[in-house]
Amino acid sequence: KNHMSLKADSIQLGEVDRLLDSPISFEGKANLTSEVDFYPNFDGQPEGDFQLVTKGLKILPGTIPTQFGPVPLPAISWSQLLLKAKIATTNLTLEEFVFGSSKDPMYGRAKGSMNIKIDPNGAILGAYDLKVELTLTTAAEREYETFLIMIKDYRQHTGDGGKYVFRASANSAYGQPNIGRLSTF
Repeated sequence: KNHMSLKADSIQLGEVDRLLDSPISFEGKANLTSEVDFYPNFDGQPEGDFQLVTKGLKILPGTIPTQFGPVPLPAISWSQLLLKAKIATTNLTLEEFVFGSSKDPMYGRAKGSMNIKIDPNGAILGAYDLKVELTLTTAAEREYETFLIMIKDYRQHTGDGGKYVFRASANSAYGQPNIGRLSTF
């Protein structure tokens, strides 16, 4: 087992998405800190924690491939993003995930867990259980209505838009999610 401490400042996110061959393109800079124990021969699963922080993130318009066909993604901008997570055995825990702020047209937070197995071919995603709180202005609700279809029943009216508080879980990352209302985050 090996140990790795990592601290990276001003990571150009546009370069990272090209490196990962991501279907989603990003703009912005991020800082990353991580402490991870890992097995170079994949004799065991990594364990550790990491934190990613940005002060401005833009997701560029594009298309997301899904089991239902490609879904167009409009541009999304957030003034900040904070992700704190831990991985232990085959469980990734999102301790804190905050995207945007009340000054952004869309902002929110999430927490929960996902089964993940790392092998020589990469990450294999499994079951997940997430709690999400998402707030949008009326204009943002119109812009992202395609993505809100699955959670429209969990909308709570706010002064200028809506808040969606829900739980999403599934037995597989690629299966149909079970979505339900949460009274509090």
